[in-house]
Amino acid sequence: MSLDWESNPPYSNVKQDDKLIKYNASCYCGLVKYVIYDEYPVDSTYCHCHGCQQLQGAPYQWACIFPKTSLYFLSGLDSLKFYNSDENNQDHILPCKVSCKQCSSPLADEGRRMWLAFPQTFKQFRLSETVREKLKASCHIFYGQRTISSDCFKNDGNRASTCIYAFTDPFYPSFTLPPAQPNSPGDVQLNKNNPIRLANGSNLAVGQGCNSRTFSYYETNSEQFLTTYIDINRQNSSIVDIIYATNHDQLYVRTIQLNQANLASFLAGKILKIDLNCNNGLLGCAYFTVESSSSNTLPTILTSGSISSQSIMSIIMLNLLCMHWLKNHSYIS
Repeated sequence: MSLDWESNPPYSNVKQDDKLIKYNASCYCGLVKYVIYDEYPVDSTYCHCHGCQQLQGAPYQWACIFPKTSLYFLSGLDSLKFYNSDENNQDHILPCKVSCKQCSSPLADEGRRMWLAFPQTFKQFRLSETVREKLKASCHIFYGQRTISSDCFKNDGNRASTCIYAFTDPFYPSFTLPPAQPNSPGDVQLNKNNPIRLANGSNLAVGQGCNSRTFSYYETNSEQFLTTYIDINRQNSSIVDIIYATNHDQLYVRTIQLNQANLASFLAGKILKIDLNCNNGLLGCAYFTVESSSSNTLPTILTSGSISSQSIMSIIMLNLLCMHWLKNHSYIS
């Protein structure tokens, strides 16, 4: 339970005078108002799960995912109420639903790092088709639980089949990122006891494996997913395939080279993504974060230019959006 939620993002964020406001959001009665500075969401989804249908009073929930750092509340913090559907509790327990006490308007789903805004609460959403196109959903999830005809989404291409892959244990399975190595000991499997499954919990059939298209991180300044970063040699270094999925249901990390010894600290706290191509013709999606371990230190650069033997350890918290919707009806990244 978060007793000091007002002192944490997004509620504690300060106004960013150097940025333009992209969206003005409010509840129906106007007591709660906040702004968003990012023009494009990290992602946007239609969720058809039964929980979202009942809690929203609608056939599906449309959510646009923004980092909490991109928000600023103008008014109404004392008018907010919360609801955690997993524990049936109105305390601020993440993930939770956020709404207005006065008019009961749903405002967003709040995760640990992300804010799932409902675009219908944006002033700009109602005024511009161009804005609605920017916020358009990239995929449907829990499509099998939909209560309206699939003809309504006939122009969505294959997006109804995306976001269906997940890990067996969706609740922050922890994987240790190996230290940088001077040699090549080989790739390390991260999910030995946590195989990839379908989001409905069933096992993949033989031959239904997934291979990565790209591994990337979300850069809030550019509002894009990027595949390069500056390594310890101050060079632009690619990480597009350093974490990948293959061999039916397995997730791997490649040997981390010495020039990427700062990779764990760089990725810590960022939203990470793996795009998957699965050989049953479907697409997969995986979002997660990296948390640096407080018990380990980063290697130091010696005067000779070599790297110390201290290992870089970090915990990869695989926080798959699709499975968190299954359990909590909101993202927890």
